[in-house]
Amino acid sequence: MHYIPRVFPDELYISIFNRLRHLFGDMSTPKGRSKPKHRVDNSRTLKQLHAELKLDSEVLIEDFNWGHTFDPLLHYPHSNSVSRSSGFTKYSSVMCPDCIRDDIKLHGVAYVHRSHNFPKINFCHIHSTQLQHSCSSCSRSHLLHTTSEYYECSNSPLHELSIKPTAPPIELEHAKFIHDLLNSKKTSIKAGSITQAILNRAIELGLNQGIALDINAVAVHAEAVLSGTSLTLVVPSRRILSNGVTLEYYFLIIFVLFKDASRFLEYVNTCQSKGFTSQAYSELKEKRTRLNNILMHCTYNDIQELFSDHFELIKWLKKNDPCQTSRKLKKYNLTSKPRTSDENVAGEILKLAKEIYSCEGMPIRVTAKRITEGLKSRKSLPTKKLQGRPKLAQALKNTVESTHHYYIRLILWAASNLGIHERKINQLKALTGIPTARLQPVVEYFGWLIGGCLVTSLPRNISELSVPVTWSLPNTSSSPPPGDLILGITK
Repeated sequence: MHYIPRVFPDELYISIFNRLRHLFGDMSTPKGRSKPKHRVDNSRTLKQLHAELKLDSEVLIEDFNWGHTFDPLLHYPHSNSVSRSSGFTKYSSVMCPDCIRDDIKLHGVAYVHRSHNFPKINFCHIHSTQLQHSCSSCSRSHLLHTTSEYYECSNSPLHELSIKPTAPPIELEHAKFIHDLLNSKKTSIKAGSITQAILNRAIELGLNQGIALDINAVAVHAEAVLSGTSLTLVVPSRRILSNGVTLEYYFLIIFVLFKDASRFLEYVNTCQSKGFTSQAYSELKEKRTRLNNILMHCTYNDIQELFSDHFELIKWLKKNDPCQTSRKLKKYNLTSKPRTSDENVAGEILKLAKEIYSCEGMPIRVTAKRITEGLKSRKSLPTKKLQGRPKLAQALKNTVESTHHYYIRLILWAASNLGIHERKINQLKALTGIPTARLQPVVEYFGWLIGGCLVTSLPRNISELSVPVTWSLPNTSSSPPPGDLILGITK
């Protein structure tokens, strides 16, 4: 009758399942020379299985995950999010020949060590022996090796002749660092506190700028630390602490910054203190709040407008917090597409008003709607919400034409097209379409026109005017028509 085997220190969970499989007589995998498949292949699946079996002890599965999976490392960057571990724990089964012999002497069986199978680990931190994918005696892959066969191979003369290349000290240091982290006691941490711990260490090394790590400084520092070793640190172009960075790079960065697992855990524990907030984080939080308030209470069409009004704030955030700043600007539909300056657009508004005013034939009123439609046809100019931009709103206000001014232009145009004896109220009404009640005061004011003298005091072309424009009226005894004659006030 088969017994349930004990689990050993630092044993990878897949090694435990392999030993169970061999003990219960499953020998098809080594005979068929195929790679074993494990349905229970990560800590997340283990938790699901534990729930399905309805076991009483929740501590049992938690302790198992902590002691035999990569949860101790996943715990720090992802704050207990074990669901992220499924894509990381790829079983490659590298083993140390000296550990195989020692495990057989101490425990009676060889097993796969968890700390040997972390990415970028090439040497055993205990024996300084290079880790191997196959048995040094029979050359069979460790994936296909049975537990009982290790005892026979360990007694083979070939096992003693294994080549031991010199292990670079920095790689041994890295392997020991990862081993210490994997075998550390579990410490509950606040979400994101590991990020703060790394920043504190980066401040000591002078590698930070604001809240984000200086990528170039980290690369230079890492190159100096890892010089002459097979360890490499591929620094991505995005923020080094973003979710897109793989875990092996993440822990290489930790190793470069701390070099000592106990010191790393000390920094993590420091972050547990109440009210712990770094100066860099306080500044970032304050600037984020300012940007939120600006976006909530102001209307901008693109980033260039925001830059023009809040240059220092946006420049700082785009440098020190690029990811979240970009997401925030995208949320408010702000784009970084270059645009014409407000001064140029204001000039275009005046130019359009001149074109509308100076057109031949029957006068056309200069209105905000006509100016806006004219701007829409020009791709380099904004097409909406002109009133939300002070300079453009003022330019628009200064160029629209009042109702009374338009009526005067229309009447003068009609009078110029009628003979001296045809300039009557009915004739002007028929030609202009102005209601009698609105036409009568203007005609009475300019009643001397009917006598045959065409008034020329009002300019025919808006280019002769300044902005804003006050129209001069002839000196007569008649009172002026109701309303303003100032260009820019719409009635």
